[in-house]
Amino acid sequence: MATVTAIDSMNQTFALVCDIMAFLVYINLKKGKYLAWIGMLFVATLFKENGLMWALICPILAYGFDFIDFKKLKIDILIGLAIMISYALIIFLLPKEIIIHPEYVPEVLKIIKNVVKFVFTTFITIDYIYLLHEPNYNLTIAVISFILTLPFLYFLFIRNARQFLSKKMICTILCLFIAVAPHIGTVFSMMHTYAGMAMLAIIIAFLIDKYKKNLKPIYISFFLFCLSAIIINYHLIESSVKSGIIGKMMAIEAIHKTDKPVNSVYVVIIEDDYPKLSSFCVIPNEAFGWGLASQYETNYQWPKVIKDTTIERSQESLKHAKEIGFEILRKKKYDCVWIVNGKEINVVKN
Repeated sequence: MATVTAIDSMNQTFALVCDIMAFLVYINLKKGKYLAWIGMLFVATLFKENGLMWALICPILAYGFDFIDFKKLKIDILIGLAIMISYALIIFLLPKEIIIHPEYVPEVLKIIKNVVKFVFTTFITIDYIYLLHEPNYNLTIAVISFILTLPFLYFLFIRNARQFLSKKMICTILCLFIAVAPHIGTVFSMMHTYAGMAMLAIIIAFLIDKYKKNLKPIYISFFLFCLSAIIINYHLIESSVKSGIIGKMMAIEAIHKTDKPVNSVYVVIIEDDYPKLSSFCVIPNEAFGWGLASQYETNYQWPKVIKDTTIERSQESLKHAKEIGFEILRKKKYDCVWIVNGKEINVVKN
């Protein structure tokens, strides 16, 4: 849900779809297999660079389910590594300015935290808004949402624990970790679970298949699991919509207070201490798109240029923001200035 409810993460969905298509091409085609496989991998990578990880995932997953033998696995792993190295060389040789955001610098403690996040958000179904978001904190509902999923998790992962020693499961779990490795090494949030969803679906299907002689407990536990998931997803979607409405109202307020169409706007954002949770409970200035939501409300007619900056929150922050606004207008580089203070918009204009 964190992926499909965030506009800036739809590329992740498309990357995963192209990667799955690359795998289907890899295991089904005879003629032109490698050309089609590499082509789909690069299409996936154009959506999201993490898509390139399937250059390794495809042969490993195919080997796990006996589509190829070990000799073929070694050859195709080398081809996969060659694809990844080739892409890295292409990126390295392109003219560029390298700017590494501090959030993307790998650190041991951050990697450990990301592994914990990955395990919980991938394998544990619980209403994280009620559990982690302070303004909505409700431990009772969070625990109930988790308890409903426990029977299904028990039948899959505990009662079937021996199945994880099989070649199919070892290869699938390895692929799962390969898929999420770039996110674990840099930034991992709830939306980044998308990378391993295909492997998780395979694991669940494989484990359920072991109950085909007695599916009744699976049916009952899966019903409870789905009930919890539906309730949780409804709450997640509702929270996402509320965040979106906040951004929309802020955009309408900015347009109304600006009074007339302008070509360029400078947005001064006063740092907000409102807690954020993925794409569900969003900080107001982010819901406002740092000013970009206004373009949607005017059907992209105006403003054509939006530049933003963020200042620290203090007792004098609003006064300081207005001073910045008047200085910007004095230089005549922008037509007006929007000051974002929580959900409130103040407009400074000549």
